[in-house]
Amino acid sequence: MSRGYDDRVRDEPGFIAEVLRVHARFNAEIIEGLNVCPYAGPARAQGASVRRVSLSTDVSATLHEIEAELAPREEIEVAQIVFPLVTLGAAEFSRMGSAHAEERSARSARRPIFVHAAFHPELPYGIDTPSRLVPLFRRAPDPMIQLIRLAVLDAVHRSRPRGSQFFSGGPEELARLLAAPRPESVTDRITRENHERATAGGHEDVLAILADIAADRARAYAPFLQDEGR
Repeated sequence: MSRGYDDRVRDEPGFIAEVLRVHARFNAEIIEGLNVCPYAGPARAQGASVRRVSLSTDVSATLHEIEAELAPREEIEVAQIVFPLVTLGAAEFSRMGSAHAEERSARSARRPIFVHAAFHPELPYGIDTPSRLVPLFRRAPDPMIQLIRLAVLDAVHRSRPRGSQFFSGGPEELARLLAAPRPESVTDRITRENHERATAGGHEDVLAILADIAADRARAYAPFLQDEGR
């Protein structure tokens, strides 16, 4: 999607096609290839995802417009909005995404339709804990916001055991039950497995894939951009 023609871009349709191609690589090789997001792959396979390219630098206005468009389309579970002309750093782009979510909540007391995650090529990460490693897998070739329909997350949570459960065993069996680890969520399992891979040296392979995609991006975008900010 484009919110008007940007004079930095030659051949807008050709540029958007290249942005989508480069980000398709990121999805295939990182998001789905490493099973980073348990929702993205199934949604794409079922035709329940969309990808949009915005040539606007007004992130919040673009998100408001796209969320309003997609909200009634209940068949769409995941949306990726790519901002190839946004030159904000990772921290500022992430803050902008958070500010948009806060503004959306302030505008309406209703529960949001989507939750979002910010992706950016310069997100800082660490390999010392699973949670600090997550941003490595969100180093998209361009700033990007991924929307996931909240109802999809609710359905996953509802499928987990919850509420009161009656127990009729003896004391020893009860002790074993209480000592057993709680079932791991899909997201927690993926985060843990990616961290285990990274601490075994696997994050270097991820960095190599990201570097190759970034080089592809630079070559592909250069003919279309009058003056690229990064």
